[in-house]
Amino acid sequence: MRSRRLSLWPYLALWGLLLAAQAWAIAHFVPDHSGVGFALVGLLQLAKVPVAVMRLEDLGRPPDDALLALVPLANLGLWGQLNRPTPTPEVWERRRGTWLGQLTAVQAFLRGLVGVGRSLPALLPFALGFGGLFAAGELWIVEQLLSVGQRDPQEQQVLTQVLMVAVGLLLAYTVVQVFKRKTASRASWLPIFLLLPAILSLVTVNLGVGAAAPTSGQGPGMAPLVLASGAWGLGWMCIMGAALAVLWVSAAEAQRDGQTLRLGPALSRMARRTADVSAPHGGAALAIQIGLQVVIPGIHYALQFAFVDAVAVCERDVPALQRSTQLTKGIRRRVFKVYALGFMAAIVAGWVACFPVEAARCTPWGSWPPSWPDGWRASRWRRCSIAARWPSARSSRTCSAAYQP
Repeated sequence: MRSRRLSLWPYLALWGLLLAAQAWAIAHFVPDHSGVGFALVGLLQLAKVPVAVMRLEDLGRPPDDALLALVPLANLGLWGQLNRPTPTPEVWERRRGTWLGQLTAVQAFLRGLVGVGRSLPALLPFALGFGGLFAAGELWIVEQLLSVGQRDPQEQQVLTQVLMVAVGLLLAYTVVQVFKRKTASRASWLPIFLLLPAILSLVTVNLGVGAAAPTSGQGPGMAPLVLASGAWGLGWMCIMGAALAVLWVSAAEAQRDGQTLRLGPALSRMARRTADVSAPHGGAALAIQIGLQVVIPGIHYALQFAFVDAVAVCERDVPALQRSTQLTKGIRRRVFKVYALGFMAAIVAGWVACFPVEAARCTPWGSWPPSWPDGWRASRWRRCSIAARWPSARSSRTCSAAYQP
């Protein structure tokens, strides 16, 4: 026999109270561009989760559906679900029986955390190494591409020609791969994931050269920074992301078997499997990134291809994208909730990591890099990069004003 936790009208009263408090916070703090307002609105939205849990218990629905209260657009669907009338005891028992005993999203996420903690000695060197390499590579690539407008015209021409030849060769290789896709090995697809980064790099160079021309009018704004950073990010995501996929699947296998991931075997497996895993991993990553430009298709692909890495690593001869599509049928809602938990945990971790970065930026030695071409200011560049992880209005305004032509 169930115990009714929160019926419809008390739920509506609590939800309305929280909504009114959010409206008050927005009216009083947000116009002043204060981070307090955004933090207060977020905390009030977080307070809706236990209210939704109690209401879901009354409806006989999985309690981890309350996580959708923290996801834009999805919270609207949850709100509509929570406004339904309380079911009869028979309907309540039938609803509860459809999910009771299954692995919930929270349980799956906690199991993953346990696996990460158990294999942390092996995972930590990779996390620090890959993170440092990604940051250093992005800074170097961005600086090189943004400084092209200040170089000698002959150097600009040579760089443009080199990138054009690279794009042409990679495009021809991609066409050949498409025609022989039935017989091509997985590892042979790896070079095609350099095509889009090469195109973005070529566009960035052309924008820099055009902005440096004497007859140019208004500068390109933030476009060169976005394109240069995107070129490095896409290449890293498709190729080095495959190496990390091998590592994460190895850690999951060790956790499943009750073992601890060891550094030596993990490194050896990454070296052996990265090339062939890069094809399905890179294909899924590109589909998700392109789809995210209009949001909904990207989320759909992320759920559909959630198991691509696991299939690519564990079942070498199976079409990973098709197999992942089959495996996720019927559980994509749960996968979405696991992603939501991971996303929120990443935001919290990013905020925590930003505190020492912000502190270092305010010190006398926090002025690296010393100079940026075309008026880029080092301190503002750092604020701009932090704005993606620290969503305050002040950082966003500084980011939009970072480029000074």
